[in-house]
Amino acid sequence: MFKEFFKYHFPVIAYLIIIFIFSSIPGDDLPDLSYTISDKIIHALIYFFAFLLFYISLSHTRRDSFFHKNSILFSIIFATIYALSDEFHQSFVPNRDADIFDFLADFAGVLAGFIFIIILDKIKFRKIIL
Repeated sequence: MFKEFFKYHFPVIAYLIIIFIFSSIPGDDLPDLSYTISDKIIHALIYFFAFLLFYISLSHTRRDSFFHKNSILFSIIFATIYALSDEFHQSFVPNRDADIFDFLADFAGVLAGFIFIIILDKIKFRKIIL
């Protein structure tokens, strides 16, 4: 049971804590990445992986559980709520603010994760048929 927890559930918890820690860094102390990559792409990538980790965790709950049966839906909901709460949290951090465009980039990452899982599912399904 503990092995399963650390394999499937601990990664999402650790990842969300890391997001919270980095979101707590005051704006003046953040590295300027604007010359290398858009911060919106960074936001999307962060929440792409957040969605995937939520999905892995929820899809490895008991097979008869409500969360297992609806793992994609709840992965979207939980990752989106965390993105909203992260933006709200940043409004309390010095020299940071809540930005609707950051949230939209976060949500785009969640949707990209959803599409990625759907594509993987279709490929797996086709392999079974062929």
